Amino acid sequence: MNKLKVGFVFTGGFPEGEVHNSRIRNIGSGFIRNQWSCDFISIYPTSFSKKSDNPRQSVWKNQKIIHIGGWYQYPPFFVLRCIQLIYCHLVFLCFILLKIKNYDVVYFYTPQFVSSLPGLVLRKLFNAKIIVDYTDLHSVNKFSLWHKFEEIIMLKYADCVLVISNFLFNYFRAEHENIHIIPMMVDFKEFSQPIQPIPFNIGYIGSFGEKDGVSDILNALAIALKDEPRITLTMIGRDPHKIKTKQIIKSLGLNDHVVLVGGVNHSKVETSLKKCDTFIMNRKKSAFSDSGYPAKLGEYLACQRPILMSDCILFSSDFEHKKEVLKYKHDNPNDLANAILYRYRNPNEMTEMAIRGHLYAKGKFDSENISTKVVELASKLVESV
Repeated sequence: MNKLKVGFVFTGGFPEGEVHNSRIRNIGSGFIRNQWSCDFISIYPTSFSKKSDNPRQSVWKNQKIIHIGGWYQYPPFFVLRCIQLIYCHLVFLCFILLKIKNYDVVYFYTPQFVSSLPGLVLRKLFNAKIIVDYTDLHSVNKFSLWHKFEEIIMLKYADCVLVISNFLFNYFRAEHENIHIIPMMVDFKEFSQPIQPIPFNIGYIGSFGEKDGVSDILNALAIALKDEPRITLTMIGRDPHKIKTKQIIKSLGLNDHVVLVGGVNHSKVETSLKKCDTFIMNRKKSAFSDSGYPAKLGEYLACQRPILMSDCILFSSDFEHKKEVLKYKHDNPNDLANAILYRYRNPNEMTEMAIRGHLYAKGKFDSENISTKVVELASKLVESV
């Protein structure tokens, strides 16, 4: 009997690359464990690949990685980027037509018109079985009508919709009969090294996007340093606003207390994070923040360190104050500063809290258990033919 085959369609690098790659890796690993054959199909590189020195990979866990058009590097000039987008879109549509019978199921990660949505529609014209994984509600941001139209198309042509949060489930449930919550996933085997943290070293990893409230984090650090001058902040990730961030750091007098690491490969995330003895899970309050579920929170929990978390963001309702995390008032640098000081004034309490958070995550977010559910859903689609 031939193996069932699934194609994973997304943008960006693989297996290194954007934050969503951890979700695709975890789901892909579930299919591989269940004896499916997998192709990981990257349509084009994204801006997160700028200045990346990662070599091109064509295989991961003995499965194929396909770079559409063979173009896996982000071009240095805007004109070349425009040519790249047009070229890769056209090649992707040809790929769909030529490889139409290769896959029993095709998985699309958050399809949009600028990425994989045209290919999804073309694929569905040939009665393919399609899973859409939707992790953010872009229609609450700029160009809301355009993104709303994308959601309508996605819901029309998807056979199965996966969402990462209760917010998205409630938002889409009336529009699609086959929708399931697939929460964030953590591969705890990737966070098993015994690395000792640097005392008073707080960690942040992320996109430096508006939703992360980086300026609030830096202002809170400046306030906390007045009472505890030993604190440092390690900031990990590719910052698209690096000049602005450095200006804020300088204006607050934080040059000796903030380390900007820049982007790190997935294989180095554990080492980078475990050098920290505390993490900040900050979010600005917004509908967009409520709709998602931060993947980095899983990485924080896997490291078994105390986590300081914004309250009143929907994902934070899954955690109890001082039981798994230490909460503070969102959009409030003063309260975050108080949380930082509380963490260091109560080390034993915070160590016990971190252990409880780690155990909670193992019970709720283990990637092997969750990815198995996705494989079961894909198998049901195949059986329904």
